[in-house]
Amino acid sequence: MPASWLEFKDAYELVNADIEVLRSEQPWELDEQTVTFLILRLHETLKSKSWGDCEVVLSILIRSDLKPVLHVAARYGLGALAKQAMNSHKLDAPSAEGAVARFGRVLFLQLCHLVDQLED
Repeated sequence: MPASWLEFKDAYELVNADIEVLRSEQPWELDEQTVTFLILRLHETLKSKSWGDCEVVLSILIRSDLKPVLHVAARYGLGALAKQAMNSHKLDAPSAEGAVARFGRVLFLQLCHLVDQLED
């Protein structure tokens, strides 16, 4: 595993399986329509408890650059959805359920970091 992924794993307290899932998803080029679609999809997967699908959507959002569409993410409550995912299971829960909680935490922290950058 490349050093950059090991650093990411350690920084966000992830497990090796999480990194493999993240590495399997490519970043998307996000515009307003695409990020809106992903946010709505995240909402649907959380509501239906489709943890595997939720894991994929979270992975895409984590891997993609949200900065250009942060205003859309804020408008549609992506931070609240990330927090909902984070609180959906214990962080050490097995398989997709645990990954959803950990990925929700990663996404929430990334969003907080982006907001902090805007305030500087």
